[in-house]
Amino acid sequence: MNKGSREEVTTIINKVIKEYRDKSPAGSTMKVKCPQFNLYGDCKRDKLTMDGIRGAKKPTKYCQAGGPKEEVLANDTLTIKYTRKKIKKKQCSGGFMCWVTVGTDRCGVANIDVKDFKIVGGEPASEGEYPYQVNVGAFCGGSLITNEWVLSAAHCFFEGEDPSLTSVLLGSLSVTFLSPGAIIRRLKTIIRHENFDPFTFKNDIAVLQLREPVTFTDKIQPICLGEAQDVPFPGMAVATGWGDRMFGAGDFPDTLHEVALDIASNDTCLNNGSADPAFFICAITPDKDTCQGDSGGPLVVQLCEGRWVQVGIVSHGEGCAKEGFPGVYTRVPAYLDWIRSKIGTPSLFKYMRRGKTRQPSTDLGGHYGGTAEWLIPTSCIPPPQLLIRHRLSVYSFCHYDYLFRFYNVLERDAFTW
Repeated sequence: MNKGSREEVTTIINKVIKEYRDKSPAGSTMKVKCPQFNLYGDCKRDKLTMDGIRGAKKPTKYCQAGGPKEEVLANDTLTIKYTRKKIKKKQCSGGFMCWVTVGTDRCGVANIDVKDFKIVGGEPASEGEYPYQVNVGAFCGGSLITNEWVLSAAHCFFEGEDPSLTSVLLGSLSVTFLSPGAIIRRLKTIIRHENFDPFTFKNDIAVLQLREPVTFTDKIQPICLGEAQDVPFPGMAVATGWGDRMFGAGDFPDTLHEVALDIASNDTCLNNGSADPAFFICAITPDKDTCQGDSGGPLVVQLCEGRWVQVGIVSHGEGCAKEGFPGVYTRVPAYLDWIRSKIGTPSLFKYMRRGKTRQPSTDLGGHYGGTAEWLIPTSCIPPPQLLIRHRLSVYSFCHYDYLFRFYNVLERDAFTW
């Protein structure tokens, strides 16, 4: 633990906030909140001052039990000053625990409940079940990965196609009768993979930039992008789309459909799907498949309860649900670097990873007696958070036992989950 001046502490805190921002999705906001806040006396005696709160023309003072509930940072910087007057021996020092978090922590959160549904001859999805699903130009699917970028398939677009002629529907189950809260955005940019092969479908991936960013709601949310270890075998995945319910029938549903599929082995993918497993994922389940019109849509897998990641993009196949032939999906983990290079942001696949690391604690210095720590938790618990904590300095035994036990509980919850 390193002690330092206020200026040094501010530098350290904002260095960590910058690292946090670099790992966070575009369009997100940084927020600070203090769920535990109880300072002694009035603002003249004991106060916490924060400079950098959006909408505040001058530094904001917090005293007694009136800590920040949830404030947005104006420019991803935060200056914190904690001051108190010298207290008497029979008085107790107050304390606080504050968190700096990213404004969107809901990447990949979906209440998906697939029973025996299938897109070919299938059943509709439920309202809000797939908040990342989008409809692209009424002919393909896609998935929202940031507030302004959509992931889809390269074969859905012609080289040099005018993006302004294509619209994207977000937040709706139906493509005809729009759900409340649904929005339509025109495209600003279409980026197909430069090495897409229309004969083998290798590199069948594209990213689409919306003309205007969207605001996340309960029906419009981004999906996390999976890494290599997230592809299960054996295991199940879920595909969604508005595609044909029977090959060549032209029976396109008005509402979004869903299908649970079994991930096929690499050998099956290579031998039965004629697809290189380094670039493709295959799925094969009797009488279940994606079909025409589902192209570009997401194939997702569950990491834990309520948390999903995208591992595939609907690409191609031999017919639809044809016996012995798998559906073939672009393997998303193989293209993470390509996606990052095109959209110019870490997106939502980097900061929600397994494992936990810590930066060294930072003592707030002198009589501050606090710490700042950087936590990167697993993908199945809240996103990384900067913890700013003022430890209690007990000058006497007043409330000592209660406060000791209280803060031990908080530290356990913060560091071990």
